[in-house]
Amino acid sequence: MKMLRITRYIREGAEVYRKYPYEFIVGGFMIGMLNLLFFGALTGIHFYGMACMTLKALRGERPEISDAFRGFDKAFDVILAGLAILAGGFACIAGGFVTGALFMYAFPLMVERNVRVREALRVSMEVARQDLLGHILFFFLVMFLGLMGTPLFGIGVFLTLPLAFTPLVVAYHDRTAQEPAQPAAVA
Repeated sequence: MKMLRITRYIREGAEVYRKYPYEFIVGGFMIGMLNLLFFGALTGIHFYGMACMTLKALRGERPEISDAFRGFDKAFDVILAGLAILAGGFACIAGGFVTGALFMYAFPLMVERNVRVREALRVSMEVARQDLLGHILFFFLVMFLGLMGTPLFGIGVFLTLPLAFTPLVVAYHDRTAQEPAQPAAVA
């Protein structure tokens, strides 16, 4: 069982963001505004796009603004995964952190391993359950970092929101690096 390295994940995620701020800010702003226009229904598309950008950066490739919209290629599964995460938040605030922690690896799994929503949620839960309290704390901290720009007339959140996504993908990359890729499951 790998131990969660929260400070390392946050530091490495911030480094990814610092290396490509323009791409994360502009891509995140564009998909974020579209998500707001659809009352949060495109949350999965937003998360998937940020996972695409971060995984590209971790592979040494330059993320592109268009990567923020790649979730539309798999819209059904991606939107379902986003709704699964939002469901806990609608139940209650604490439920949102538990659900977020359990499913936080779903989008990177869908991007990197090309798995369907059911398989992505299942694998994410298996990994997160190994240290559930650590994952809940980590998810809370990165959401705090990501939303800290909100008081700046709401627009500042687009500057800080990548600080929520990039550490989650760094953690995914570390936590699942030794596991073999799973074939896409039929949902």
